[in-house]
Amino acid sequence: MKNTLELFKHSLNQCWISNIAQRRCEHLANSVPNSFESAMAQIGKKQLRADAVDAMLNDQDFRAKTKAAYEENARWQPYPDAILSWAIQALLSGQKSAVALARRQGKNDWEEVDAQYKAELSSAVPETWSDLEEEINEGDADFHALAKYFEAVDSCARCGAEIIHFDSLVESITSYYQLSEDDEGNASDLINEALNATDMEDAEGSCLCNYCSYMTSKDD
Repeated sequence: MKNTLELFKHSLNQCWISNIAQRRCEHLANSVPNSFESAMAQIGKKQLRADAVDAMLNDQDFRAKTKAAYEENARWQPYPDAILSWAIQALLSGQKSAVALARRQGKNDWEEVDAQYKAELSSAVPETWSDLEEEINEGDADFHALAKYFEAVDSCARCGAEIIHFDSLVESITSYYQLSEDDEGNASDLINEALNATDMEDAEGSCLCNYCSYMTSKDD
């Protein structure tokens, strides 16, 4: 068991994870020993051969299927204690059940990280439209944080440069504050004017930054 624990710890240290979930990765690194307690609870009174678990963990086809299912939602590789849990699930209930579990866990893990990330960004979202309007007029609005909060940030499909969907951001902000039709029009104009004064790059409905869009049209 000790050698297996060390193997999982080593694997976890090698895993890649996004910056958004960095703290969760650190939490998982500290909680690996608990995965064995969880695994024991998962097995309950049923008996599993150690070599069967080992064989499942080394089944590359199984690993690929569960990894793909997990990453349908999560934006990082599955951590070792999750893989152990899926292997046990496969032995107890079949591989289809394990793949379904991996998919659910990927969704749950992403939602947990996303909620934490949104909570950190929420400080950039004023409580009322009047508060944000005042920040905009005073030049204090954090539009980059707002763009992240409202998921209006994207990457250029050609070079990876950050681009912002201005139209989407404006619509999200006005919808968030549930403005009246008249107020929504005035707010949209104010936000657009402020956005155009920033150094952020408007995607303008494209998946390319302005430079790549220009180079692509030039090549045509």
